[in-house]
Amino acid sequence: MNNDIYNLDEKKKNDCLENSQVLKKINDNDLIELKKQVISLKNNLLHETMNIEEEIKKVKIRAEKDIENIYKFSLEKFINEILSIIDNFERALQLSNHFNDDNYLEINSKLKQIIEFSLNVLKNFGVTVINKIDVVFNPDIHQAMSIHFSESIKENKIISIFQNGYLLNDRLLRPAIVSVSKNKKETI
Repeated sequence: MNNDIYNLDEKKKNDCLENSQVLKKINDNDLIELKKQVISLKNNLLHETMNIEEEIKKVKIRAEKDIENIYKFSLEKFINEILSIIDNFERALQLSNHFNDDNYLEINSKLKQIIEFSLNVLKNFGVTVINKIDVVFNPDIHQAMSIHFSESIKENKIISIFQNGYLLNDRLLRPAIVSVSKNKKETI
């Protein structure tokens, strides 16, 4: 066993001796060249590290935006289903408005409350209603279903709304179905 230790120590001494002889053979020009290579490698490593850090930041920002969009628009399908229920309540309200019976007045009142409550709940989740009249027709949020010819109304204005439109966090869920004005032109 002592011989093994002695052999290891001899081997280490020989390795050190060889390394020192190699170092003696390296001249000053080689040493300068090696230092330049080390500096260049350090600069490349620093540049690559900075690029990787920038890419990580971009990926993080992209992931945060994706998560934000998922949060904002995850309820889109559910809200569309709720909108069809609100539409039915609004149609029932329009129909019951044609009757002047006291029973229908109470029904109208309850329908208005249900619609108002439902829209307030949707508003809490970022839903806004597109239901303004006398505004300029915007094809991004309106769908024209009829044209009303008139000389007294400015052209391209919303005259009436057949069905409300809705936005979810400024993204169109459903366009408002509207009637648009157009100037009446005389034909000869």
